Amino acid sequence: MVTSLSAGIWAGFVATVYLSLFMIAKARLGMIPARDRTKAMPEVVATFTGARLPSRVGWIGHFVVGSLFLGVAYAVIQPMLPGEPWVKGLAFGAIVWLAVMIIFMPLSDQGLFGRKIGFFGSVASLVLQLVYGGILGLAFAY
Repeated sequence: MVTSLSAGIWAGFVATVYLSLFMIAKARLGMIPARDRTKAMPEVVATFTGARLPSRVGWIGHFVVGSLFLGVAYAVIQPMLPGEPWVKGLAFGAIVWLAVMIIFMPLSDQGLFGRKIGFFGSVASLVLQLVYGGILGLAFAY
């Protein structure tokens, strides 16, 4: 089990690096706007505590969540997911997206399913989560 957890953390890190590259490319190309995850984390902290955090804290949080929390969660639940590694990853990405839309978006004042970022922002978020999940599944398997 320890090997699975460490593999999950490593796969989560790899997937988070790729996700971050996609996020940066999307921002630079001016593609469909979506909520900037790296800004959302400090905003949630500010909402609950009033503390203003620098933007680099958002990037650190992004990597901690993507590598540690989601990597470990994937290592634990991936045996229960159906299909090949990349399919398991896509399923996990969809589950994470749903959790973000129901829990994190309302906490960051974006409304249920990211109502304030609009339909295309929510779809862009889903695409990014599926990219993350697919890479996570492949990285975990190999």
